[in-house]
Amino acid sequence: MPQATSLIVAQIPIVVLESMRYHAAIHMIECDLPRDISLHLSAGLKYMMPTKYDTDLISKSWDDFVDRLRYSVLFKARVPNLVPIKGQLPDFDPDYAVKRPQQRACQQLDQAFEFGILEGARAISQMVSNMPREFKTGGLYNSPFVTPPIRQIRDFLTQHQLVVLVTDKNLGCAVAPRTWIIDKTTRLLSSIIDYECISYETAVSLMRDKIKAV
Repeated sequence: MPQATSLIVAQIPIVVLESMRYHAAIHMIECDLPRDISLHLSAGLKYMMPTKYDTDLISKSWDDFVDRLRYSVLFKARVPNLVPIKGQLPDFDPDYAVKRPQQRACQQLDQAFEFGILEGARAISQMVSNMPREFKTGGLYNSPFVTPPIRQIRDFLTQHQLVVLVTDKNLGCAVAPRTWIIDKTTRLLSSIIDYECISYETAVSLMRDKIKAV
């Protein structure tokens, strides 16, 4: 049996195997889902829907990489244990810096170093220019394992009145009946320990106070 499984896996296209990395079990609350729909939902909305190539993201990532590389080389070239001169930055690792809006990019270094960056920028520019603008990542292959059946998933969720919820701590998504969500929300808001019913006039007064405070 293991040998037969290995033979089948060896015949599966690489793109199908890569897509299966995002598939896993999801949390089902008082409901049951077919296995195929459960696997497709586990990919999440980020990977389930067709999306276009983001060429700007590639260019921005390259610019960020170049700036980090320049700073890394700049500080590594400094003399060890050198006392920072007034007006100069002390040694630090950019990966551990607190994220703030970038005020200035690192200065250019020697010609040999900048020539390598220029060649890299040309390669990135050529790659981006050759990328199809209208290509959607979810529509290239017709395999049912790669392209989720969006209409089938939507019809099943609508027919059974199910809602897809986002969980915290990167635990994927969860599916629960619509009635369950309404019931739990009503119970939570009905708790006299945590909430109290106020009049419309009181709500308006509180809202005005909040606006003035801002």
